[in-house]
Amino acid sequence: MKEKPVELFPVEYFGLYPSYCYTVIGVAEYSGETLVRLRNPKGVLEWKGDWGDLSEKWKTIAPEFRPEVKDDGIFYMAFHEFANFFNDVTINYYDDSFIHTAFKDRIYRGDINMYELTITVPGEYFF
Repeated sequence: MKEKPVELFPVEYFGLYPSYCYTVIGVAEYSGETLVRLRNPKGVLEWKGDWGDLSEKWKTIAPEFRPEVKDDGIFYMAFHEFANFFNDVTINYYDDSFIHTAFKDRIYRGDINMYELTITVPGEYFF
């Protein structure tokens, strides 16, 4: 049997992409626990642990306060889990009216990557 690459383990077991940027979209407190609400920009795949959409912990919370269970990339996780799984937090300005596009690149220690952008439509841009 062929072993799966190590990178797939966090995805299959925890529902998180390794070395990936998630957006913090809120904080809440339920049952004495601080929860972080996150969005996976890909819109699919969510945290599978405590306080994820399918977690048994939501059964202790009134139905009107439970998250909608759907594969939309939005989920809650306990703050202590957040601190264990994410080692960087970057604060950026965001507005729901933004049009978003992205690409993935890997930068290795010691390398310098440069990009040339051509803007063809006037507006405000954030990089």
